[in-house]
Amino acid sequence: MEIIENDDPDWVIGCPPCTDFSVLGRSNHRRMDPDEVRRRMREARTHLHFCVQVYHNQLSRGKDFLHEHPLGASSWREEGIEVLANDPRVSTVVGDLCRYDLKIADANGIVKPIKKPTRWMSSSSEMLERLKKRCDGSHQHGSLLDGKAKYAAIWPNRLCIDILKGMRDTAFSREVKEEFDRYAEVENSITSMLMSFIDYGETACEYKHGASRGLRGIGTAPPERILASTALGTWSEKLRYYDEMTNIELPAKLVEAARAEELEYFNSLPVWDIARTQECWDVTGKPPISTKWVDVNKGDQESYDVRSRLVAREMGGGKNDEFYAPTPPLEDKRLLFSEAATCRRTGKNEKKLLFVDARKAYFNAKVDRPTYVALPAEVSRPGVRGR
Repeated sequence: MEIIENDDPDWVIGCPPCTDFSVLGRSNHRRMDPDEVRRRMREARTHLHFCVQVYHNQLSRGKDFLHEHPLGASSWREEGIEVLANDPRVSTVVGDLCRYDLKIADANGIVKPIKKPTRWMSSSSEMLERLKKRCDGSHQHGSLLDGKAKYAAIWPNRLCIDILKGMRDTAFSREVKEEFDRYAEVENSITSMLMSFIDYGETACEYKHGASRGLRGIGTAPPERILASTALGTWSEKLRYYDEMTNIELPAKLVEAARAEELEYFNSLPVWDIARTQECWDVTGKPPISTKWVDVNKGDQESYDVRSRLVAREMGGGKNDEFYAPTPPLEDKRLLFSEAATCRRTGKNEKKLLFVDARKAYFNAKVDRPTYVALPAEVSRPGVRGR
C-alpha cells in the first residue's frame, strides 16, 4: 500500500488468483484435506480483501481501478466485494472472453475459442463499455477441463488492447468534463460582456456612410475576454475534430488552441462588431453569411501543427481565376532545386532559394457594402451576428 501511495497511479488493475473461488477450484476442494482448504481460502480472502482496500484507496484519490474474476466465482459474494460493487461510483458488466480472442488447443491440437464468462468491476464507465461484449453464438467453444484452465488465466492481446483503449477513453472523457467545468466561468463572463454591448430596447439601426449607430462591437475588448472554448457548444461538438483534408481525427486541445489563436487575431484587427440579427435582415433583406471552421494539420501524426481558419461561405457563386492565390506546382519546385544544385556544383552563378509561407493571410480591403456574418460557436449568442 505504501508503494501505491508513493506512486499515485491513475489506474490499478486487480485480478487476484481465482483458483479457490472458481467453480473448478471449489469442485477440487472435495478431494482435498479440509485444513488445506481452509488455509487456501484464508490466503485467497486475504489477497482479495487487500485488492478491495486498494480499490477504495483509488476511489478516495479520484483515481480508477479495474477488477476481474470469473462470472461464477464465489468471490463476488464476499462482503467486501459486495460493498464495493454497491458504491454509486462503481459498476459491473459481464463479457465473454471468446469475443477477445481467447483460444486454447484441445487434445487433438485444434484451436477453439474459450467463452469464459467474466465479470468486470470498475470506477470507469468508459472502461466497462469496452469489456461487455457477449458471445454471439456463431462458434463452438473449447473446454477448460483436463488442466487447461491455467491457460485461460492469460489475457489475450486483444483484451489487453481494449483495456488500454478503455484507459484512453476514460482519460479523454475526464479531460473534456474538466475542461467543460473550467470554462463555465468563461462562458458566463462572455455572456455578460455581449449583453453589455447590446441594447435590446433599441430599434434596428440604419446602415449609413459605412457606420451604424447604437451598437458597439467587441473589437476593443481584451482578447482573453472573448475567447471561449468549444465547451460552449454541445458535447458532440467538443468530442471530435477532424482534418478538413484527410478527415483524420485531430487532438481536441490542439484544435481548441488553434481556434482561440484565430479568434484572438480577429479581435486584434478587429474583424467585426456585434449587431442584432434583425438588423441584418432589415438592412440586407437576407440572412447573415454562414461561416465554418477549417481545421488542418500542417504537420504529421507524430508532430502536430494544427491551423484553424474561420471562413465565410458566400464565395461559391463568383469564382474566377483572380479570386484565388495560385500555388506553384511541384514540378516548378523541382526545377528550381535542380537548377540551384547544378549551379552550386559547377560554381557558376550560385543561387539561393527562399520560400515564404504566410502563416496568416486575411482580407484587409474596406467593405463597400453592409456585410453580416454568423459568429462562430465560441462567441455566438442568440439574436446577434457579426457586422
